[in-house]
Parts: sequence; structure tokens; C-alpha cells
Amino acid sequence: MKLAINYLNDNYSDHNCSVSSLCNKIDISRSHLYNIFKAEFNISPQKYLIKIRMEKAKNRLKNTPSSIQEISVSVGYIDEFTFSKAFKKYSGFSPKAYRQMVRTDSHIKK
Repeated sequence: MKLAINYLNDNYSDHNCSVSSLCNKIDISRSHLYNIFKAEFNISPQKYLIKIRMEKAKNRLKNTPSSIQEISVSVGYIDEFTFSKAFKKYSGFSPKAYRQMVRTDSHIKK
């Protein structure tokens, strides 16, 4: 399990990082990996990878001036449109709306 978590955390920014590449890397079947993740985290390996990518993206949207295109590539997406769709599904906001919201909130708190 530790190998799997480390692999995903170390490679999430590579668009080739996937559950399949993880299974190949640690020599485990996809179904066995799924069962381990469900038992340990109550989440699938795919959703775990998405969570890592989206949380990293949220952090970068909040704390860097990087473009949405740059952020999408930095978290393992080839194109901005696919990233934006995934981000909205995960957070409920488009990347642009999320950035505006967190920046407005941080100005209010100061």
C-alpha cells in the first residue's frame, strides 16, 4: 500500500500516471489494488489519484499566478478543457471561479 501511495504522490504530475501504470509498477492486479484501496480509504485508486491532482491544483490556483493551462499540465492533464471539466466535477467550481473565490476570501480575511 505504501508503494502505491508513494507512486501516485510522486508521479501524479505525469499524464501517463494511471492506475494501470501503478499496477504494472508494483506488479499487482487492478482488482486486488481496488480492493486494498476500498478497504483502506473507502475510495478507488482512480478517485485517489484524481483527489491528489485536484488538491494540488486547488493549492496552485490559490497560491500561484500560473495560468490554468500551466496548472493543468503540472497536475497531469494534457489539455485545459479536460482538466477544467474534472476540476468542476471535483470542486463544484470552474478553475477560474475557484481562483476568484479563494482570492476574494483571502482579501476579506486580511
